[in-house]
Amino acid sequence: MSSEITGEKVINSKIGQVSSPVTEKKSDEEQHLEHVETSSLNLEYNDDEEEPKIHARTCVALAAMLLLNLVQVVALQGPPAALDYIGEDLSNKAAHAWVPNALSLVQAVVAPIISSASDTFQARKLLLVGPAILSFIGAAIAPGSANIYRLIGAQILIGFGFATVPLAYVVPSEILPRKWRPMAQAWMNVAAALGACVGPLIIGALTKSNHHTGWRKFYWVQMALWGATAIGLFFGYRPPKRHTRYDHLSFLQKLSHNDLAGCGLLTAGLTLLLTGLNLGGGLFSWTSSRVLATLVVGIVTLLAFCIYEWKFTKTGILHHDLFRGGKDRGRTFALCPVCQMIRLD
Repeated sequence: MSSEITGEKVINSKIGQVSSPVTEKKSDEEQHLEHVETSSLNLEYNDDEEEPKIHARTCVALAAMLLLNLVQVVALQGPPAALDYIGEDLSNKAAHAWVPNALSLVQAVVAPIISSASDTFQARKLLLVGPAILSFIGAAIAPGSANIYRLIGAQILIGFGFATVPLAYVVPSEILPRKWRPMAQAWMNVAAALGACVGPLIIGALTKSNHHTGWRKFYWVQMALWGATAIGLFFGYRPPKRHTRYDHLSFLQKLSHNDLAGCGLLTAGLTLLLTGLNLGGGLFSWTSSRVLATLVVGIVTLLAFCIYEWKFTKTGILHHDLFRGGKDRGRTFALCPVCQMIRLD
C-alpha cells in the first residue's frame, strides 16, 4: 500500500514538472508577438541557410546592376564638365546650374521613398525597371532642347533612375550566394568609379569636337546605357520570394505603414531647402525675399520632420533602432551621415 502511495507521489511530481503544451504554445506566441512589436521591418526568410543559385539570369541581372551603377554616375558627373558650354549654347547661363542640381534634387527626395516602398510592397523589380525607363525617356528628350528648361525637365526624369542608388547595392547581395557578395559589392564600386571617370571624358570629348551638338550626343550615349539597363533588369532580374509581416495586408494598409507623413515632410523640406540654395547667388541675390522665404520654410519643414520622426513614430524613415546601442551603434550611425555630408562638401 505504501509503495502505491509513493508511486502516486512520484507520478504527481513528474506531472507537476512537465509544462502543459498549451502553456508552451502560449509562451511561444507571446514571445513571437513581442519580437514582432520590437523588431524592425527587416525581411524574414523561411530558411536562413538557403542561398540563391547562380543561373544565366543571375549573370544578366548582375551585369545590368553594374551597368546601372555606371550610368548613374555618368549621368551625375558628365553634365557639370561641360556646363558652361551648355549654358552658352542654350543662351541661359544664369539657370544652367539647375542642369546637374535637378538630378541631385530628385535623388535626394525620392530615394528614401523608393527604398522603403521596395520592401513594403515587394516591388523591387518594378522600382528598378520603371525609373530606368523614365531615365531613358529623359535622356531621349535632352538632345532636342532648344532652351535650358527643357533640359532641366529631362534631367528631372533622369533623376528618377539616379534615385535607385540604394537598390543598386542591395540586389547583387540578394541574388548571389554569400561567398560572392563581397566581390559583387567591390565590382559595384568599380563600376561607379569607372562611371565617374568616363562620364566627364565622354561629354568633354564630344563637346570639344562640336560645342553645339557635342553635349547633345552625350545624352544619346546615356540613353543607350539606360535602355540596356532597363532591358537587362527586366529579363534578368527575378527577385527571390521573401516574406514580411505585411504579407496579409491590403494595398492601402501597406501604404499606411510606409511613413507617408515622414516622406511628405522630408520631400517638401529638402525640395524647398535645395531650391533656395540653388536660387541664391544665381537667379536671385541671397537677400531676395524669394530665396529667404524658400530657405526658411524648407528649414522649418525639415525641423518638423525631425520632431515627427523623434516623437510621433518609432518605425519611420529614421527608425529608432538605428540610434540605439550606445556609442558602439547609435552614435556611430549618427556620425556616419554627418561625415558623409562633410566629405561630399
